[in-house]
Amino acid sequence: MSKTCLLSAAFIAFCLNFAAYAPQAAVAKPAAVKAAAPPVIYNSNALPAPVRLMRDTILSAAKSGDIEALRPLFTHKNGATRLMSEESGQDPIAYLKTISADGQGLEILASLVQILQTGAVHLNSGGKEDAYVWPYFVALSPQNLSRAQIVEAYEIMSVDDLDTIKEIGHYIYFRLGLAPDGQWRFFLTGDDSSDKAGNNATENSAPAMPKRGDNIALPDDSGDLPPDE
Repeated sequence: MSKTCLLSAAFIAFCLNFAAYAPQAAVAKPAAVKAAAPPVIYNSNALPAPVRLMRDTILSAAKSGDIEALRPLFTHKNGATRLMSEESGQDPIAYLKTISADGQGLEILASLVQILQTGAVHLNSGGKEDAYVWPYFVALSPQNLSRAQIVEAYEIMSVDDLDTIKEIGHYIYFRLGLAPDGQWRFFLTGDDSSDKAGNNATENSAPAMPKRGDNIALPDDSGDLPPDE
């Protein structure tokens, strides 16, 4: 075999090896930077004992039909339970009744039951905003839900609500967070800036908590939500 043929054969072998390697490198690069979603916790036994106890206590209180049963579960010291009533200074139970369509808080209790029976996610582990949050949709892109996850989403919201959330780009419906020590950190809905464990909202973007069944308002071009009428 001539020297020229040997060089040609070597070049062809190099090209084939490079072609085989290059696509693998191109595929591996985005996979290395893609952040994995936190695991969904469906089994309450997988929760820390204080979190499991508080979750079960809130769930039992909600199922009782007595909204006053929630009162002793709210945290009133440093890091008080965040509701959207804080700015108004309303009594938290009175506030929950006012935003419940039935006027007695029963609808809000139903929402608590529904979200606490979905899966949870552990967010900001070890950080200041460390919390176990229900439902797990707070940690997922609404545009990328599987068919099974969409079925779960429809158990706690309407089709219109989910469509609106997809347009906004992240979950803003009812959500509840518990600290690792079991303290009730928040029960919120809307794009609330104080809910650092639950979404990536910007400041001053929190609307009033909608009544169940109300369509969620989309932000206008400025990024702010329209005022209540």
